[in-house]
Amino acid sequence: MRKDRAGKAAVWTPRMKGTVLVALVGLSAILFARAVGFLYLELNDTKHIFRNSLLNPPSWASIAQFWREPYFSLYIPMTYSVWTGIAWLAKVFQPGAPYLPFWIFHLANVLAHTINGFLVFRFLYRLLARR
Repeated sequence: MRKDRAGKAAVWTPRMKGTVLVALVGLSAILFARAVGFLYLELNDTKHIFRNSLLNPPSWASIAQFWREPYFSLYIPMTYSVWTGIAWLAKVFQPGAPYLPFWIFHLANVLAHTINGFLVFRFLYRLLARR
């Protein structure tokens, strides 16, 4: 068995670590990938994204507005700032479209979940490696 820097027996070999990481990130991507093709949800997506006049068209003034006051009684300026960036990106992929495409927001959601799976793995690996 390999030894780590402190001379203790390593529990995880690099190959094991890589395999678990690929499985975790891959599983997350597989589980959430279908969501890219889903339509907007009437409950939240319509008022916060699809029919949000501050996101379509996106602007710096919209970002400032999100940081100044709540929108629909929800104060999440960082989230709205990211959504504004995604709306700008959507305009690159579909210039002149009268609406914001749902798939780009869902793709961002899938990427966020996949990245979070990676970050949780790194956190747990480092936490458990110290024991």
